Amino acid sequence: YGVEIDWRDPVKFTFAHGGKDGVPYPVSRKRMEESIKFLTSILESAEIEREEKLKALRRLYNLEKNSYGEDQDI
Repeated sequence: YGVEIDWRDPVKFTFAHGGKDGVPYPVSRKRMEESIKFLTSILESAEIEREEKLKALRRLYNLEKNSYGEDQDI
């Protein structure tokens, strides 16, 4: 507290989609869905090992699924 913000600090992205308690602002599902679609498209075109790609895509799928209250993994 009382310290100037360091914009190079990755913590600044902690609330990129809002906070579940509405602080600093309510979660924007639209923004979260757009981010997941963007990250998915990057992963699909990434030149990485197939298994790594599948693991990352599963994590994104579960993140999106869980944002709607479902709690099962694939």
